[in-house]
Amino acid sequence: MPRKKSDTRSVDTAVDSSSQARAWTGQERRQEPRDGIAGEGGARLRRKPDESLAQEIHEILISDPELDATDVEVVVEGGAVTLIGEVEHPDAKLLAEELTESVAGVRLVHNLLVVRR
Repeated sequence: MPRKKSDTRSVDTAVDSSSQARAWTGQERRQEPRDGIAGEGGARLRRKPDESLAQEIHEILISDPELDATDVEVVVEGGAVTLIGEVEHPDAKLLAEELTESVAGVRLVHNLLVVRR
């Protein structure tokens, strides 16, 4: 039997409010470790020492064939990386930042590289 225009019924689309709240707060997803601490009751993860992190990043930058990083200095403090120096191209500045962000243990990147003129 066809419905009349005036006979509109609401469709029950209610969602359990607690599951909706979890979806918005992200509680149902596994929490990633921050600052070297695993989730509740987990083991403490060790963060790489700043010096070894700086060395690893510098080696990655130097070994990339698309980047001349001979004039790039890498300074790391508490997992926060600062890139200082000069690069040949604006794309090289972005590439250096992206390569640095991809290294495990890097929390933040300050890109102070300048493009040579």
